Amino acid sequence: MGLRGYAILDNLSRSWGCFWFESAASNDVLFRPTGVLTGKQAARAFEGPFPALASNADFVLYIENKAGSDVRRPEVENFTYALEAAVYAYRADGTAVSAFESYYSLLRLKIPKIVLENSGIVLSGGNHSATIIGITITSRYDSSAAKLFSKYLSKQVDALKPRDKVDEITLTGIPAFIEPILDGAEQDLLHMDMIVMPLAMMVLASILRSLRLMAIPVLCIGCAITTTFLIMWGVALHMDVVAFVPSIMMSLMIAMSIDYSLFLLSRYREALQSGSDNTEAVTLMLQSGGHTILVSGATICVCFTGMLFFPLDMLQSFGLGSALSVSICLAVNITLTPAMLLKFPRFFAKCVSEQDILKQRAAQTSGGVRAVNTLTDSQDIILRAHPSRSETFSTCWWRCGSRMLHFPVNLAIVVTVVGMLVPIFTFSVGFPTTNTITDMLPRSTPATDALNRLDSTFGPGVLYPYRMLVTPPPGVPVMSDQYFRAAQWFVQGLSSAPGVLNTSVNDFTGVMVGLGLNLSVSEVANCLTNCSGEQLCPVMCNANKQFVSTVQNSSFLLMVPQFDPCGDHGDAWLKASRAYIATFEQLFPGYQVHIAGVAADTFDAVDAVYGALPTMLAITSAVVLVITAFAFKSVLVPLRGVFTIAVTLGFVYGFASLTYTHQPGAFDWLGLAGLKSQGALFWLVPVMTFAIIVGVGLDYDIFLLVRVKEFWDEGYPLKESVLAGLSKTGSIITAAGLIMAIAFSGLLFSSQAALNQLSFYLVFAVLFETFLVRPVLVPCVMDLFGEANFWPGKPKHSLASFRASLLDPRGVDVSY
Repeated sequence: MGLRGYAILDNLSRSWGCFWFESAASNDVLFRPTGVLTGKQAARAFEGPFPALASNADFVLYIENKAGSDVRRPEVENFTYALEAAVYAYRADGTAVSAFESYYSLLRLKIPKIVLENSGIVLSGGNHSATIIGITITSRYDSSAAKLFSKYLSKQVDALKPRDKVDEITLTGIPAFIEPILDGAEQDLLHMDMIVMPLAMMVLASILRSLRLMAIPVLCIGCAITTTFLIMWGVALHMDVVAFVPSIMMSLMIAMSIDYSLFLLSRYREALQSGSDNTEAVTLMLQSGGHTILVSGATICVCFTGMLFFPLDMLQSFGLGSALSVSICLAVNITLTPAMLLKFPRFFAKCVSEQDILKQRAAQTSGGVRAVNTLTDSQDIILRAHPSRSETFSTCWWRCGSRMLHFPVNLAIVVTVVGMLVPIFTFSVGFPTTNTITDMLPRSTPATDALNRLDSTFGPGVLYPYRMLVTPPPGVPVMSDQYFRAAQWFVQGLSSAPGVLNTSVNDFTGVMVGLGLNLSVSEVANCLTNCSGEQLCPVMCNANKQFVSTVQNSSFLLMVPQFDPCGDHGDAWLKASRAYIATFEQLFPGYQVHIAGVAADTFDAVDAVYGALPTMLAITSAVVLVITAFAFKSVLVPLRGVFTIAVTLGFVYGFASLTYTHQPGAFDWLGLAGLKSQGALFWLVPVMTFAIIVGVGLDYDIFLLVRVKEFWDEGYPLKESVLAGLSKTGSIITAAGLIMAIAFSGLLFSSQAALNQLSFYLVFAVLFETFLVRPVLVPCVMDLFGEANFWPGKPKHSLASFRASLLDPRGVDVSY
């Protein structure tokens, strides 16, 4: 099947999965935290006095004259009025437009033109070549209703915009960005699967060396996808499932099914080659390969299930979907594979020809006549006990292992590897993170370009304004000197508070402040009696209508920051502002201030997730330790596993920090956008990749350990067990690792910075595990601990019985 065929199959399977999710899964994206958080408390505080603002979404339409001329043309004016009528007519899912502000709508309120031209609020300075239209709806920015309105608004803009194409008109805002973010991610994942699927099948075919056996993994993948999506459809009826989760589940199911097929079918073919009949080969496959994937699948599921501890819908649905995908893949492979092999024995047993069996027997015969010279000669030990394993020490893995597993070489390797990595480990903690939307937006798209121009013209805070609800003590009305003085004192104090940087009174707008000026109660009250009176009266009347509750018991301030509130310094600013609010509430007893906004929600989500991370790590590690200890009946195996996985995590996290947070970055010299330093890591990437990296590391570790323990149970000394296990599994682990590394490397060329970072973590983790940890570090550590590796367990066959197998027919020990 060609690349085009795989692309068609992948598209069909994704479309089928999306069919089930479309009617059930929520498109509520991306950072909706659960639990009691400050941002959520602020949203609830808005519900009473400002119900329309308790759940809202902001859109910003950016209009720029391409020639740099004044944007205030009759065509733009007509477009603005037509769009206003269209959006106010929108009614769907209980969503309505609560505000529509433009240069022309503010003129209609009789706000003086000179005020609008000089304020820079809706009209750019200088030659006035750009303007913005702000639209607020009564639905959360990450809801399905906001997404539907975004599509409606986009269609209306396309239908109503001037046809002379003199002006560039682009829709921006969080809801408008969600669709290109998800579409870009899905396309990148699709391209990744188009690479990995044919490559994985080719590698699998080269190892199995049978087109007959290839039918089984294809069937397992199809059954796993069908079953998982059917179950997840039911799950999506009762909880929010983020839109990109099906794509991740699809990629995970393909990778895990192929991995499990490698483990099972390679053992099946090996048993057939050794002369076993079909039933015996299936039994041996399940005894060894089945145990491998059962332990591996259980530990990986625990890692993904641990993400349910994070108080964030997106991570919970990602963890649940991934754990379900792995468990279904495990169940399908461990049941369907042996069922197919037993149901059609003649068909599948022919994967090994009579010629292959004869070659194997010839190898046994030639190997059996070799004399065993010394018990410390690992090749002679294995050959004497099992002549059929003469090919074991013909691999490069055997040759490398036999050179490493000698004291003090093994100790020197461990010390050298860890010592060289210590400087990188120091960068694995405390790295800066960011949650800016630009890390998720595809590069060089109209939306991204418009966002950059919007930031440079009107400031980055236009898309993410803060709303600060100021509630006075009972009995104090908004229209009172006491309330005005307290609110103005709050604005002035916040602008100069310690840690609250890049903030001035000009950033605040409310009934008592505006354009950097403090207003008195008498001025506002006089204007309210005659809104068409003095020059600023229309402004004050509009502010009273917009910022004061209907019962006059609270008002809010609109704060448009001159920095990116979701950027590198946004978290520090929010924490400092909240600290100042606590001070203000002590100085003014009875007053309460709540900060609400997209940035507050996202930083609360970040703090909640990273706050839950230690608990998640502790519980996941404990469960994994118990599973591996029970599976291998050993105390040291799980502890050694934690050590080697910690080495991988320390290397990957530290190397990613050196690449993306330092100037210059480790790979800046390559000039690739996907490897260029960005000053900070997207906060979600280290959290999401943790479970995958731990799962991959455990997967490879368990596969190696199962083979080592098989030899150890047969009575082999520990060193020879490790060498034989390494030789038997090295090529398969390398193949699986290379498949995953090549697959994920495609995302390094994605147009989204967050996916570039995700790819970096996974690619380097897999390569590090495949070429350093599993073939070098793990064998050396195991050799250092010797027989204590599987303490307190004991081998099924003692070393004495193993020595007996080395006696010649006359009963003379020839091992000396």
